[in-house]
Amino acid sequence: MKWHAKIIIKIREFFRKYKNVILVVVIAFAVMIAVNYFLKNMETPEIPITTYKPNVSVMDDKEVPEELQEPIKNLIDEYMEYCNNKEYEKAYNLLDKECKDTMFPTVEALEMYVNKIFPEKKIYNIQNFSIVGSTYVYKVKILNDILASGLTNEEYNFYEEVMSITDDKDGLRLGIYGFVRKDDMTVVAEDDNLKINVNKKVTLYSSETYEVSIRNKTDHIIVLLDDTEASEVEINIGAQTRKMSNTTGNSIIIPPKHTVNRKLSFPKFVDDGRTTEKLIFNNIRVLESYSGNLNNKQAELDNAIKLYSLNISI
Repeated sequence: MKWHAKIIIKIREFFRKYKNVILVVVIAFAVMIAVNYFLKNMETPEIPITTYKPNVSVMDDKEVPEELQEPIKNLIDEYMEYCNNKEYEKAYNLLDKECKDTMFPTVEALEMYVNKIFPEKKIYNIQNFSIVGSTYVYKVKILNDILASGLTNEEYNFYEEVMSITDDKDGLRLGIYGFVRKDDMTVVAEDDNLKINVNKKVTLYSSETYEVSIRNKTDHIIVLLDDTEASEVEINIGAQTRKMSNTTGNSIIIPPKHTVNRKLSFPKFVDDGRTTEKLIFNNIRVLESYSGNLNNKQAELDNAIKLYSLNISI
């Protein structure tokens, strides 16, 4: 018998003896190849990558200068720590003087606010929202420490505080509750009937408020605002006008030879890139008589001394 015939016989005998083992090995190998092919061709879901950048503006991707990032964080941290510990006077002393004068004229006023937001200790995170000149507007999300308290019988709520940090020659100035700045003004408008002084402008993140004094120079009653007309007081912002937002309970009805002081608020975001150009009184009514009764309104207008409007450039 030739040598190659003997080899063939040996191979046949091997397969007959170990055919079950060989079958298992072949099946296992086939399964491995199939699984590998499946995994190779299976689509891998994209996992969103989020990066927390607390000093990059949400509005336009501008970044707070690197040298201010740590001082700003430390200032916010210090204020929040005082609030958490109910150290009201220390928290009050961190606020910019203009913010205190405008929003919280006493420590007790801030104490009431802090107690409302911090009934217990809170955690927080900060995010720069907007950069306007040397003012850095942050939104500070204040929430319960769920690691400490859990969420048993409790909703997952948070409060968002708008803080402004202004960098000037005296250092960083902290404003809270949306306060940005207060500006003194010396704008005067006068005619035969009225003298209007625009004395101050208070800028919050989402509004502007003008403090005005208005003198009635006549012997007649003058009405500028009584909520009976659609747009009695507005501001002009370029091609837009904005209606006064705090008309309710803020009427401007001036007796003869009297002066009244009012705060006139309007919706306007500090980072909208626009400048307020005019304060507009659309419906000035110099009247012989005024009852405040809508049933008499038309008769009183028909008998008016003068009806006109006045624009004040600011």
